[in-house]
Amino acid sequence: MKFSKLLLLTSCIIMAAAITCSSNSVDSETETKVEDVPDQKHFMDAFEMNKVLGKGINLGNALEAPEEGEW
Repeated sequence: MKFSKLLLLTSCIIMAAAITCSSNSVDSETETKVEDVPDQKHFMDAFEMNKVLGKGINLGNALEAPEEGEW
């Protein structure tokens, strides 16, 4: 019983230290700038992408077990 309490206390202390250390290490160089965001005009919308993909086959139920729980 004492060992499990000690283990829990140690785990909590280590996690608190890890959270505290990680939140203080923010670098201003890693922040996303407006210039870093890709231009949206180069992306296709869903309808354009659908034209590029063309017709396909739906394999949604092809990998189901023949009987419930057989696999």
